[in-house]
Amino acid sequence: MKKFRLGDILSDWMEIRQQDTVLLWRGQLLSLVLLGSLHVSIFLFIFNYIRWIQSRDPLALRFVMVNAAGIFSIAGLWWLNRKGWNRSASIIFILLVSVLPFLSIPAAEYERTLIGASISIALASFLFAPTGSFMVMALQTALYTARYIQSGTPFTYNYFSVVVMGLLAFISWICATWFEAALLQAHAFQDRLRMVTENMAGVIGHINTHSILLYASPSVKKMFGWDPKEVEGRSVLNNIHPEESEVVLKQVQAAVAQHLPTIRQEFRFRCADGEYKWIESEIRLMYKPSGIFDSAIFGIRDISRRRQAEEALIRERTFLRAVIDASPNLICVRQSDGTFTLVNKALADAYGSTPEAMVGRTDSECPHPPEGVERLHISDRDILARRESIIIPEEKIALAGMGERWFSVTKIPLPEGNGRCDQVLCISMDITDRKQAEEEIRRLNAELEHRVEERTAQLEAANRELEAFAYSVSHDLRAPLRSIDGFGQALQEDYAAHLDDQGLDYLQRIRSASKRMGLLIDDLLQLARLTRGEIRRQPLDLSAMARRVAEEFEQAEPGRNVHWTVAERLSAEADERLLAAVLENLLGNAWKFTSRRKEAKIAFESVVTSAGERAYCVKDNGAGFQMDHVDKLFHAFQRLHTVQEFPGNGIGLATVQRIIHRHGGRVWAEGEPEKGAAFYFTLPD
Repeated sequence: MKKFRLGDILSDWMEIRQQDTVLLWRGQLLSLVLLGSLHVSIFLFIFNYIRWIQSRDPLALRFVMVNAAGIFSIAGLWWLNRKGWNRSASIIFILLVSVLPFLSIPAAEYERTLIGASISIALASFLFAPTGSFMVMALQTALYTARYIQSGTPFTYNYFSVVVMGLLAFISWICATWFEAALLQAHAFQDRLRMVTENMAGVIGHINTHSILLYASPSVKKMFGWDPKEVEGRSVLNNIHPEESEVVLKQVQAAVAQHLPTIRQEFRFRCADGEYKWIESEIRLMYKPSGIFDSAIFGIRDISRRRQAEEALIRERTFLRAVIDASPNLICVRQSDGTFTLVNKALADAYGSTPEAMVGRTDSECPHPPEGVERLHISDRDILARRESIIIPEEKIALAGMGERWFSVTKIPLPEGNGRCDQVLCISMDITDRKQAEEEIRRLNAELEHRVEERTAQLEAANRELEAFAYSVSHDLRAPLRSIDGFGQALQEDYAAHLDDQGLDYLQRIRSASKRMGLLIDDLLQLARLTRGEIRRQPLDLSAMARRVAEEFEQAEPGRNVHWTVAERLSAEADERLLAAVLENLLGNAWKFTSRRKEAKIAFESVVTSAGERAYCVKDNGAGFQMDHVDKLFHAFQRLHTVQEFPGNGIGLATVQRIIHRHGGRVWAEGEPEKGAAFYFTLPD
């Protein structure tokens, strides 16, 4: 059930369907007058009705009827006024008030009626128009004069009453004119204020002493999603974040206690969707003339983005500060006068202080400044003057917390927003360990060079001794071998008739072994010479070298059917003598191991490995080999075939490997029995 309130009756009676501002307030004023007249008429009706019941006086019945007609007339006028016919209702009401007294009052009481009815003059000014007071005065004066002439009664015409009515009309005209102008101005100001509040980005509101929201501008819908009618009449504290509502209330109470005119606050306010926004509120505190707090008007603007930016900036600063403090480098920012504006923990520890204690001070004001502080300040001022960054690769600085250390210092001038450059960023990286390592490396290099020189001298002496020993051994071995072969040849020539076939076979084997021993000695001496000399690199045409080797083999055995494939424009930078030995050994092996093929194929070409490396390859379709024994190929005297199958001493591939390794390359092989073999080697560019 709806609660009865007098305000509802007043608001219903004040509801006027009128867009014109002047007619609207006149209609509202007429509603108030009619409401008051209705109460008076009802009271008089009840009073006269009771008197008529008691006395049965016809005059009392007449008054009852007049009162009843007045009640219905007032109700009708109120209905016309509410529909928007304010002017017609006002004219009818003024005429009734002006004319009825002259029609219902006896002539003897005209003078009293004329003076009493002058209230209609004032009502005409405010309900109809300011000039309406003169119209009503003229009407009442005319009625009064006409009744005076027609009545023939002995009462005197009262000119003083007419003058008073004119004066009252003049005063009413002035008051109504002033009131209308003031009201129009107030309405214009109210319209402008409403236009501002409805179109402004922020929110305007009005609260009472109990934090109840009395008014909220329409922008509250756009900012928070609330309809103004939903929040009006409720406490604003209900929508403030629980963590801040008590703080906000205490701040307002403290401001009221100090009688402050304004207060500014930042807090989170709940939106219609349940989310919270950061807002900034400026509150204007209103006080009564007695100094008692009456109400407050506030303005709100959304600062969520600003708060987010501030929080992001705080997080970024905290992160950067953590990074700077975690850095082992000594980092600081100094002004031109040497005052620290930023110091990291490493630098503060080196000074025997804390970052907070050093900020705002100069080096000399710190507990343990380094030596040469003035030199540092001169360097900073020079950098600021030139506005160029510098790097000092090495600088020795003595610090209390670290001792004497070596640093690599970078200094960068920091420009400010106004174009000035008054601060220098200094980053000092401790390179003491690196300096010590460099000194140790130099000492070790010097020691190593000395050892290398000693070892080189020892190796050269050993090589000379080995060479002398090799030639000595070669000479000492060759003499017996020549004797064995010579005496064997003498026995074969002079005593062949005295030996049987088995003896001759033994003698032939002795001579063959001595010759093979001589060839083995020659190969060993050649291997020693090839791997001992100095390498002289030069551009080589490997294709041409391979063709020359192939021609030599074909001239030695012209009856063989061998198909040669030599790729064009194969080149490298290497020692010509050594590379010739490599090609002779590899192509010689291919020539030897394809000797049992009716149609032999030998190729020399270039390939690219899976690692993108360029390699040279000698391929054949000869006897091949088992890949299980590939590791034995490049060892001296290691053979995968017997001498009876393929002649040789097992020195060639070992020679190839040593030559390629001396050039900085590598060598490997691939093969399959009776399907041929491929030998690869690389040479660095």
